[in-house]
Amino acid sequence: MTRAEFLDEARRIVTELAAGELAPERLLHAARLWNTILYYTDLQSDPAGQELYLRMRDDGVRRLLKLYDWRVGRGMSLETDDPRFILGGTMQPEFRFTLDDVPD
Repeated sequence: MTRAEFLDEARRIVTELAAGELAPERLLHAARLWNTILYYTDLQSDPAGQELYLRMRDDGVRRLLKLYDWRVGRGMSLETDDPRFILGGTMQPEFRFTLDDVPD
């Protein structure tokens, strides 16, 4: 995924979050995008990245917490086994996107 593709997807997810119409699978996708922003912090300098960060922080994470059974994990992450997902923490690659044109 490129930075531009990521930001386009961030805009779509922000619209869905604002409308309150995210299915659980789509909300996990939004969480993966949020993990990506936490890993590539420069994405927050773009309005789409910043809006996604704020929407997830203020609303998306709350929705996720209601959907799944979470526990505190390594690096102050939140982890769930069903489905297997880690929110925040040390940013394992399987729970975030890798951007081809953004350095690690």
